[in-house]
Amino acid sequence: PLRGRSARLVASLRELRFVQAIPARGAEAFCVHHTNRQTLRAWWLLTEAEKVRETSRRAAACFAEAGGEPHLQIETLYHRFAFEPDAAVDACWGVADRWMKAGQTESRLALANMLDEVSSTLPRGLARAYALLESAATRFERQDLSHTLARVEEALVEAESSGQDWVLT
Repeated sequence: PLRGRSARLVASLRELRFVQAIPARGAEAFCVHHTNRQTLRAWWLLTEAEKVRETSRRAAACFAEAGGEPHLQIETLYHRFAFEPDAAVDACWGVADRWMKAGQTESRLALANMLDEVSSTLPRGLARAYALLESAATRFERQDLSHTLARVEEALVEAESSGQDWVLT
């Protein structure tokens, strides 16, 4: 349970209009609405990149210690993309592959949502290419083919412009 300053801060945050409850994850679970979160993340990365990386490092450790439920793994990966994007790609690929083999479609779709979100703030390169490609592959049977093709083309441009070796597996 939260006490003191932490409890007051959480109570203040929950009163903001763009903070929403997540009842499926428990009475105490909440998050910043994705549209606001994307905007804030982009702005913080531009204005306080090192602070974002350090905060994300701490948040990733917190979520990783909290357990192995899919939403906690996704939160961990979300934050890892901010401070170690290449390692996050490797970890994300492993999670996505495990969930695909286990038939965890809902978890993979939630992961794709997170990848869509982080792809908008990742620097150009392989991590962004992976986020775009994994998202497109996950949704490929659930969305218009033209959207999938646009994502794949964008991912290929990212990968080719990175100047790094890359392999699609």
